Amino acid sequence: MSVIFAGVKSITIPEGSVKEIRSGSTVLWKAGRLPAGLTEVEWVSNTGASGAYIDTEYMPCQDTRIEFTVKDVTGYWFGAGSTPRVAVAKNSNNSQYYLRSNGASDIIDVFGSYPTKSEIILQCGIASRYVEVDGVKTENTSRSVAFRCTESLRLFAWQYSTTTLRTGSATVYGVKIYESGSLLRNLVPCREAGSGRIGFFDLVTEDFFPGLGSGSLTAGPDV
Repeated sequence: MSVIFAGVKSITIPEGSVKEIRSGSTVLWKAGRLPAGLTEVEWVSNTGASGAYIDTEYMPCQDTRIEFTVKDVTGYWFGAGSTPRVAVAKNSNNSQYYLRSNGASDIIDVFGSYPTKSEIILQCGIASRYVEVDGVKTENTSRSVAFRCTESLRLFAWQYSTTTLRTGSATVYGVKIYESGSLLRNLVPCREAGSGRIGFFDLVTEDFFPGLGSGSLTAGPDV
């Protein structure tokens, strides 16, 4: 990157060594955390376009922890697999989170509609499992067993089987997926230049996950 100053032709700064250039309190230039060709946006949504989804290419297990920043969730706004399963069914006044099966011992009921931006943490586990919404934890202490979903986790939909996609909608600001404490996905909402495709860039694998399915995604304002 070259920077031109008054009275000086220019200086060259190695890529990645500068995060921001200011003049007083005014930001003149800010480095992005995404590669060239991708623009970070505040959120990605499929509200009103049920059928569009993101494939995270990750199959949840008993050691999975997922952190969502979302709002306006409806229906099956994330999910993977049938038996076993890690998924949600959002009803009019509550959400049923499935943490292995559809048996009562593997379900956590959480009441609330999440019309505004919320932080939701889903923790699978053998001895203890919980869902936490904006700091309020609902726990299931029934003992589970080891498992691995046979379908990958979708956002905005639930891949119930290879032939069945259960749909939902949400506005997603970001998602982090951990397994045994290791961060495997750190998904950032973005838009691809040229093609205009909307999706998420993973800061861990450095892969772009575009929208798939029958609907279309909407991008929020640039960050």
